[in-house]
Amino acid sequence: MLTRGIALIAVLSFATVVHAGATVQLVPTPNQATYSAGQVVPVAVNILQDTAGSDHLLRQVQLNLDDTDPALAVSAAFDFTGLTGCFDAGNPSSCYYVDPSLTAGPAGAAFAFISASDLSMLSPNLASNASLQHNMVGGATPTAVTVATLSVTMPVSPGMYTLDVLNSDESKVCINRSRTGLSSGAMCTGTGQGTCASVDETCMAPGNAATLAFGFGLSSGSADDIEPVTIWRAINGELTGGSMVFNVSACAQPVPQSWTSIGQHGPGCLFDPTCGGAEYGQDISAAGGFSESRSTGINKIVVAYDVAVDVTSATVSAVGCTALGASVTDLTGITMSVVAGANPNEAVLLFSPSLPGNNAAIGETPVKYDITISGVDCAAGGAPIADETRTAWAIFGDANPSPITVNNGDLGFVRSARDIILARPAGMQVIDPLGATGVFEIRADINNDNTVSNGDLGLVRTARDSVPQPTGLCP
Repeated sequence: MLTRGIALIAVLSFATVVHAGATVQLVPTPNQATYSAGQVVPVAVNILQDTAGSDHLLRQVQLNLDDTDPALAVSAAFDFTGLTGCFDAGNPSSCYYVDPSLTAGPAGAAFAFISASDLSMLSPNLASNASLQHNMVGGATPTAVTVATLSVTMPVSPGMYTLDVLNSDESKVCINRSRTGLSSGAMCTGTGQGTCASVDETCMAPGNAATLAFGFGLSSGSADDIEPVTIWRAINGELTGGSMVFNVSACAQPVPQSWTSIGQHGPGCLFDPTCGGAEYGQDISAAGGFSESRSTGINKIVVAYDVAVDVTSATVSAVGCTALGASVTDLTGITMSVVAGANPNEAVLLFSPSLPGNNAAIGETPVKYDITISGVDCAAGGAPIADETRTAWAIFGDANPSPITVNNGDLGFVRSARDIILARPAGMQVIDPLGATGVFEIRADINNDNTVSNGDLGLVRTARDSVPQPTGLCP
């Protein structure tokens, strides 16, 4: 028998008893010893045939999450590659059925079917007429196939939490499938699937433990064309594995992942960060060497962390040094604040008006800032993060980020970006932030009007000739 399932970090050892059936592997990404409160972890659901033999075309997979800890938030996305003939070909969710009556596990994810109409249906709600186009690979060395991905959100409280998709430990009872009110509730007798005294009753688990079915395949020449439907059941031990434990630890401190300087780009945005244009960002590296070239300057920075954060007690500060080496300590006219971001793992630093240094129209000298955020806490509780500082120059017109100055190199940088944009079809001569030259174009849009033109070239020339350039006097 091959692996019996993947538990946290380690794969369980080889079993000594071989049985006909399959192992359900749960493979989290990342696979780590502990997880943080609120962390969302994708978990692949893999099917692995236990013994060498024929490949089989999977026809139906039924999962059951009744043994999953209700504190885990779980949603499922099934892989329907090649699947046709569902209720609605344009809606993959019509290929499966979630039973809302089973609520012991996470709500809305108690169990799901993927099925084909020429099987003996385990649920009358399904009417698909094609099989899952996934071979359950047997051969000399069975190979796992992924049939679903679960999105598992960790609880806010520390502890050990079980994810189980098989629910294999239920006792089987006798159920009248047509008229459940006439079910005797008697325990099944015998081995294997078991039997009931009444021919009107079926031996089954009350919560329908996980099953897998194959047979009567649609591909010409397949062994499944001539074999009857085979159903492997977790309750009979034909499906094994399917369980893992998450260790959720208390959040010690959030760990910063990135700082991004945000600028608005659109008509009328010259020197106006509140113009309402599209938001484009530039990474502020921890290694230093970042300069904000755009006219809107340093006004909004998004800091992303590895966990959901609480910014209720967070503060931000900035100290500067001008291009001429003078300290900038009095920023009393600037309102600085920290607010929650669009995503729970983000803190947003706001400066209103923008930090001085980018408005050449009023003769501002470029300024190097050390920007520090303090007091960010894990949303789940814990110790606030230690202060973190990033360095950023506010220097109008510095399109070419290295060196930090405005010179002929910046003119060439902007000219190249202008030519890239002008080569696009009419009506599409705007910045493409996700394209191959996205950051290149963003930096060259000095006037923030969402394109790069001769206007930007003129602004760079003015900055080159009239704005004091960094002298190396700042530490």
